[in-house]
Amino acid sequence: MVIPLSRWIAGLSRRLGINRSISKKISCGYALALGTAIFGTSAGLLGGYYAAFPARKQAKNTLRKKQLLSEFNNHVLSIQLHPQRLLAIAGESRIWVQYETNQFNTELRQLRQQLGDIEQLPQDASSADTQRLSLIDGYELNLQEYERFIQYLWLELGKVNNQQIALQTIAVALSSDEAHQISTTFEQLSEDLTRLQQTVDRQYNYSIVYRHRAEKLRLVIILGSMVFSIGLAISLAMITSRAIAEPIEQLTLISRRVTQDNNFQLRVSIQTQDEVSVLAESLNQLVSWAGQYTRELEEARQTLEQRVVERTQALQRSELSLRKQAEDLQQALVELQQTQLQLVQSEKMSGLGQLVAGIAHEINNPISFIHCNLKYAITYIEDVVMLLDLYQHYYPDPIVEIQDAIEYIDLPFLRKDFSNLVQAMQEGTVRIIGIVKSLRTFSCLDEATIKQVDIHDGIDSTLTILNSRIASALDQPEIEVVRDYGQLPCIECYAGQLNQVFMHILSNAIDVLRRVPPEGIARVAIATRVVDSKWVSIEISDNGPGIPESLRSRLFDPFYTTKSVGSGTGMGLSISHQIITKTHRGYLDCDSDLGQGAKFTIKLPIELH
Repeated sequence: MVIPLSRWIAGLSRRLGINRSISKKISCGYALALGTAIFGTSAGLLGGYYAAFPARKQAKNTLRKKQLLSEFNNHVLSIQLHPQRLLAIAGESRIWVQYETNQFNTELRQLRQQLGDIEQLPQDASSADTQRLSLIDGYELNLQEYERFIQYLWLELGKVNNQQIALQTIAVALSSDEAHQISTTFEQLSEDLTRLQQTVDRQYNYSIVYRHRAEKLRLVIILGSMVFSIGLAISLAMITSRAIAEPIEQLTLISRRVTQDNNFQLRVSIQTQDEVSVLAESLNQLVSWAGQYTRELEEARQTLEQRVVERTQALQRSELSLRKQAEDLQQALVELQQTQLQLVQSEKMSGLGQLVAGIAHEINNPISFIHCNLKYAITYIEDVVMLLDLYQHYYPDPIVEIQDAIEYIDLPFLRKDFSNLVQAMQEGTVRIIGIVKSLRTFSCLDEATIKQVDIHDGIDSTLTILNSRIASALDQPEIEVVRDYGQLPCIECYAGQLNQVFMHILSNAIDVLRRVPPEGIARVAIATRVVDSKWVSIEISDNGPGIPESLRSRLFDPFYTTKSVGSGTGMGLSISHQIITKTHRGYLDCDSDLGQGAKFTIKLPIELH
């Protein structure tokens, strides 16, 4: 396999003119290797996705069917209890009867809507569909009978005003043949519904097993494509390296044989047209000249003995020149060998929001109550103070007990300090309300759909939440946050998920600056700008110690972390990469050098759809 592939590469190189330059050979070889690896891996990912798609769809449809049947069963049981609820309120106020009537009508509409939803479920060839359609027809007919029965019961109840008579009317209606027939039909339909639910449960369990198998097949396809593409890429790299190194090795071998054996009949045969072929032609010419000089010296020694010394000196000079040239050539070969191989490989392989929103909601209610009532408290206290002033004005000499109490509580100090106390409480509630607003903006749980948002609000909310970690503490100074915001339009995104990405990246930057403080001021810089009419970018950088190249290649891998045990899960950047690249179809890159800090660049489309 290797020989035909190498010949094909050589033929392609000649047709493209790559044989004329070593640098083009190297670039072509690594381009083929990287392209093969990327193409193979992408093909595996796509194949795995389409292999697992039917299983996911089947599991989703079955789960939907299961949920609809369960909700429908609960509503049927609830609506059957309507006569019993009428028994509890018989003879009471008309308002309760009207309320129960409206409640029955509402539940009946919901049941019919759910029947429509169940009827519109995707059909398959299983027996469950036949049961489902038969069950729908049965329930529709029985609900009509039950509705007419209830309306008749309402009509009879409307004719009586006495509670005892109303109870007897309901009891007679419930013991009628029609009521028994409706109840029996409901029980039969309930049994059919239970059997249908059991069938759907079995289908759901099977779909889960089917989905697990499909996921395993997807993993096998992805791993197989990656192994195959990586193996093929390595083979291409080896073939390319061999194609570059073989002419140089041949040139080195001939040079050594010429210098060691003094065989000037040897020639280097190079078929390429690159720099090595030029060097081979020069070496062949040099060897030819050396052989010619040697023959001339030998002939001169045989024919002209009297000029032996002169010819010998000339030969020595020629030999020195040859040796110097050979040494220069050897040095050039060593330099070529040292610079012939350059390998570049890079392979970069997504509860908190609900908790934050819940805490923000629970804090916001009492704080809003306190903040609003503080104004009334100030007014009430001012009225009390005014009353005290009037009392002291008209009764400057109170009794001894009152005078002792005034001195004991230090009334002048209380009057002076109370306004300061209330003002401090107002400032505190304002700060808490601001923090709660930032928490709600950060979580965005009530905005689970795509909407247009201002990215700057999300960044500022995240910084507010991280303020306690940014501020100075003990022997660690405050981290300086530099905002360089551009004029960004509102973009379409999942705000909560995007805020989560900001939280992960900013938290990592703060952790690094706290763990390894830089010389001077610790700084986190945030810059936003418009790339073009379709894209915006967010750059978050720090002046920390930087990230080594060996770690950057694994930065977005799941469960990979450099923190100590218990300090991190290794999922933050992996989840962030998933949110940016998959959910928002953007880009997330990291640029860092040791000692130069790290910079994360997020590129997002302005319109997601």
